[in-house]
Amino acid sequence: MLCFAQSPGLIAPDTKLDLTANPLRFLSRAANLWNSDLPFGQVQNQAYGYLFPHGAFFLAGHELGMPGWVTQRLWWAVLLTAGFWGLLRVAEALRRRRVTTDPASRFVERLFGLELTQNLMDRGRDFVAGVLERADADVLTRLVTDPEAIPTPNELDAPGLWLARLGVEPSGGPEPESGDLDVPDFPDL
Repeated sequence: MLCFAQSPGLIAPDTKLDLTANPLRFLSRAANLWNSDLPFGQVQNQAYGYLFPHGAFFLAGHELGMPGWVTQRLWWAVLLTAGFWGLLRVAEALRRRRVTTDPASRFVERLFGLELTQNLMDRGRDFVAGVLERADADVLTRLVTDPEAIPTPNELDAPGLWLARLGVEPSGGPEPESGDLDVPDFPDL
């Protein structure tokens, strides 16, 4: 398991290190609103969120005598497995939905611009390729971190316009050949 390859034998730094170190104590404090263990006390504002399933998992590992780092890596493995399984379920639901969607639902999707077609997938791939030809890949993170950076339809077709609006200077380096770009090929819909 890849989770166990990450610093074996060491507890990874986490915001709730005390949950890994002593889950029973952490969970007993999480049940109380006021924590007087710290100077001047402290109001617990998020600890209750760790009661289940996170806290119960770490408590079970502690009661079974597992080292904290092993419990932590098992928790990571559970989260990664659940996330991957969920991704597969969503992909399957989208595939199944494309086959079974009735014409009325498709009309509503088109009305609100929610229809995902091969043409839209190709436009997205070409947009990403155009951005990567002109700028560093880090600028693409602004698509998900800055609501003002969502490209307009015209900018999707001309990525240089999008970069200019964001004030991103072209990288100035030689433009890579289209075969050198690491842009995923989307499957045909």
